[in-house]
Amino acid sequence: MLGSSARLPRLLLLDHGIKRRLAMADALNDSFDPYILAAGQDVLRHARAERPHMILLVVHPYRPSRSYNLCRSLKTSTRPLELVALVNLYAPSRKAGAVMGRFLADAFYQGPDHYPILCSFVRRAWAEQHHVYVANRPGWQIRALLGG
Repeated sequence: MLGSSARLPRLLLLDHGIKRRLAMADALNDSFDPYILAAGQDVLRHARAERPHMILLVVHPYRPSRSYNLCRSLKTSTRPLELVALVNLYAPSRKAGAVMGRFLADAFYQGPDHYPILCSFVRRAWAEQHHVYVANRPGWQIRALLGG
C-alpha cells in the first residue's frame, strides 16, 4: 500500500466550461489527482463526504452570486474545506479583498481565460496555501499577490 505522501492531492474541478475543464484536468494531472462531478451531483454533500484537498471553483458567468455563495458554503460547512480557489473569468469584476472577506475564498484569480495561466494559478495556490493571486481582465497586467 502506498503511503499518503506518495499520493497526489485530490483536486475537484467545478467549471461549467467543458473544454477548459478537460484541458486543465489533463494539464494538472502531473501535480494533482483532478476529477469532476457528474451532472446533478450535490457539490456540498460530495465535498463534505470526500474531502478533496483543493477545490477549483470557476464562477458561472450568468449566475455569479450562486458561485460565490457556494464558495462561502464550502468554507463554513460543518467540516469546512481547507483550500477553495475561486476563478472569475467572465462575471463582473470583484475586488480580491471582498471575495476573501465576504465569500472566504483562499485563492482568487480574475483574468484571462487561458488554461496555462489558470494551471499556474492552481499550482501556486496549492504551494503557497491561502494566498490570492489577482489578475485584471484580458489585456491588463498582473496586479498583485496578496497574503490571506
